[in-house]
Amino acid sequence: MPIAVSFDELEQIAKAEGMDLFGVADADCFLDENYTGKNPGIFFENLRSVVLLGVAIHNGSINPLPDGRAEYTNTLMSATAFLRVAAYKVARKIEKAGFEASIVPNEGSEFGYWYADKETLLANLSVKWAA
Repeated sequence: MPIAVSFDELEQIAKAEGMDLFGVADADCFLDENYTGKNPGIFFENLRSVVLLGVAIHNGSINPLPDGRAEYTNTLMSATAFLRVAAYKVARKIEKAGFEASIVPNEGSEFGYWYADKETLLANLSVKWAA
């Protein structure tokens, strides 16, 4: 039987991993009539909450754009890896409590694999909408 996991417990893990943002959204937000993206409840049948994590990208990699694309890309890839590690640890805590958890990619594509639908460019859920 699952045991409760508090917002504070999950936030503590995220902050310990260096996350700048942490939040939890009710999965019903995807049922809003103004939401035009995919409903993740279709493939996550028991979806009740969406945990959101965020990490800042260094201004030093953004300000020189469009010059410095290599520096920006390297910084973005590093931040993405950092984010994934934190997300993994939060998801493990949720699963150890008896619930199911998964990490959702925030990129449209990576290493030649498209996470988003190529025709609509929609991912399986909108993290921006949940936030």
